[in-house]
Amino acid sequence: MKITINRYTIQIIFILLLVSIPPLIIASAYNANLFLNKSVELIDSKNRNELVRTGVLMENTLRQIKDIVFSFSNDAKYARTKSVVDKSKIMEQLYADKQMNKYFENIMLYNKTEDFVLVSGYGIVQRMENTPFEWIQKEVMDDQMTPYQMKLTETRKQEPNQLKQQPDKSPKYVVSVFVKLPFLDVSQNYMVFNVNVENMYNDFLKQLNIDHDIYSYYLTDDSGKVIFSKNIEEIGSIAVWPQAMAPNKNKVVNSYKLESLNWNLVSEINNSALYHDMYKSRNQMFSMFVFLALLIVGMIMFGSRQLYKPLRRVLARMTNVMSSRTAKQGEFEWIGTVFDKVIQSNDELKLQLSQNEQLLTKTLLLHLIKNRLSHSVDTSAYLADYDQSLVITLWTIPSEAEWLNEEETLQRKLEAALNDRFSVDLFAESPHACIALFRLEQPDLNALIVDLISSFDEEFLAEVTISIGGVYQLDNIHRSYTEALYANNIGRIYTSDTNLFCYNKLPMDYEKSRFSDDATADRLELAIRQQNEKDYIDLLNGMFSDRISVNEYNCNFYHTVSLLIKLFDQDSMMLLQDINGLINDKGIMNVATVKQFFYTHFKKFTADYDSDFNGYAVKIDTYIAGHFAENFSLDDVAEYIGVTKQYICHLFKEHYHKTFIDYLSEYRIEKAKGLLGETRTQISEIGRMVGFNSNSYFAKVFKQYTGITPTEYRTLLWNRERNRQPSLADI
Repeated sequence: MKITINRYTIQIIFILLLVSIPPLIIASAYNANLFLNKSVELIDSKNRNELVRTGVLMENTLRQIKDIVFSFSNDAKYARTKSVVDKSKIMEQLYADKQMNKYFENIMLYNKTEDFVLVSGYGIVQRMENTPFEWIQKEVMDDQMTPYQMKLTETRKQEPNQLKQQPDKSPKYVVSVFVKLPFLDVSQNYMVFNVNVENMYNDFLKQLNIDHDIYSYYLTDDSGKVIFSKNIEEIGSIAVWPQAMAPNKNKVVNSYKLESLNWNLVSEINNSALYHDMYKSRNQMFSMFVFLALLIVGMIMFGSRQLYKPLRRVLARMTNVMSSRTAKQGEFEWIGTVFDKVIQSNDELKLQLSQNEQLLTKTLLLHLIKNRLSHSVDTSAYLADYDQSLVITLWTIPSEAEWLNEEETLQRKLEAALNDRFSVDLFAESPHACIALFRLEQPDLNALIVDLISSFDEEFLAEVTISIGGVYQLDNIHRSYTEALYANNIGRIYTSDTNLFCYNKLPMDYEKSRFSDDATADRLELAIRQQNEKDYIDLLNGMFSDRISVNEYNCNFYHTVSLLIKLFDQDSMMLLQDINGLINDKGIMNVATVKQFFYTHFKKFTADYDSDFNGYAVKIDTYIAGHFAENFSLDDVAEYIGVTKQYICHLFKEHYHKTFIDYLSEYRIEKAKGLLGETRTQISEIGRMVGFNSNSYFAKVFKQYTGITPTEYRTLLWNRERNRQPSLADI
């Protein structure tokens, strides 16, 4: 049997083949672009991980240096330099102590009263003028340091001949760390540690800077001044960080905070050089795909007339088939099917809106609990049900609990036991730690404790630790969280016979917990109230010395904290936050750190916390209100107010417990919320109007503060407005 194919059939087959090619080309281009993007993400992730890994290693090294420095300041022998014998012993000790850390270039003891310096491996310099050590005299000339306080200098170039080194040696770059010793024997002494930052750079960062055209890792201080870099000329200059932290296609700048010495490890990666070959290949590939697609489209348009007749027949057949199916099904059945699909889509939309509202509410609550949110337009709209007595409880269990697994977590166990009996919101901090916010009908903590205990079996209560804060309204709920955290930290240290700690019920005197001297508490309070620095330091030295037992040490710490909380009164919440930070950083058993902590708050006791800040806060808010939509730096704000940017950072840290950047981002997000609800402007344009240059960065920050995207937030607002009942004012 002979098979014949007419001309139309051949044309249709050819054109159909051409039509099928563009989807294949598009799919290939999409997959190639996806592969390149994933490769870029993988490389970026590797670079970030490398920064964090190096930062952790450097932080451990700097923490060791800091511990050594504070151990020197706590040693009384370095404050006695009267006799020649004392000086000789100190010289020998300094030379031996220099070997404690490979990054110590040398250690010096400077006597400001008699104007001489003892240098390890060098000798005694009696007169400082016209010597390589004259800079020490200048550093402490207008000294405002307090005893045990640590101060860092800028990077200094130390020539070989300054310390009798070999002339052929290259110069060294050092950062000097000053520690002021307590005033003793009518002499004021300072310990000076010269840290070789070049050696530190060679050990940690040199290998990361092998490719100079792409990678640049360096160290800066908090003000952005370069401590050490691969380019020696950049030392002491202001780096692009943190002004360049905003997204940039050509350069990515990241930083890791080195808390021990308030330094920053900064990485600059040149994206243009790093991905140059990858993007070049992708562009060439796209150009080829576009050319092929245009060629095929032209051929399809050329043969469209021939394709029209067969397509018309196919469409006619499809119409007949659909008509026959509708006729068989019936018009009413077909309309019913359409309505069912509409109802199903509407139910799915309502469910999505409900989930977004719950996520927004929980995010707002968590920000308020942790004091991350100064103000929000959403508080009154979404948290109206929280206008009653509120209390925060912290729940923790050992990570090795036998019943803890992927299916049975602490949060799920609490939900099963508490949701039916209490009005409670749960926030999982980790699989074995959870925050619970209780809404109470009556501010009765005793009743809450009884109900909580009766909600669980004895086995669970034996392994869970419950910490309870005070009762507050919504605007002060962060106080309850801070108190619960304090009760958890202090209670676990001083008691072992209970797993339930309530801030308002912490015992003022634990069993066997008393000052070593009954009059110590009165003398300590009197020294604080009279601001008697000498008596206060003497008492601290006695209460936290190496001669007392661990039990006495813990007892003295608890009672000193209790006394400060009582004396600070309205500012006690700020003190509680500082104490929680000290305990969480495991600094409670470091004698020098504890002394410095108590001394710092001793100086703050009579300080007027708001005298400067209230005036500057008004100016800062005024500047932000007028310039939030612009790109400005902290230097611009400092120049407008008339203070240094370091002082502005200090004000925000002390009074807001957040950075200036976080405060500005929060302000911009609140402005964006208003525009999302009141206008129909495109979301990308709204981001630009409130000061975000990148739409993706705007969406990222918005979700960080609200828990949902700008699009989901706008949909939620419009839905609430559509469902709002009209009021008398509207009528």
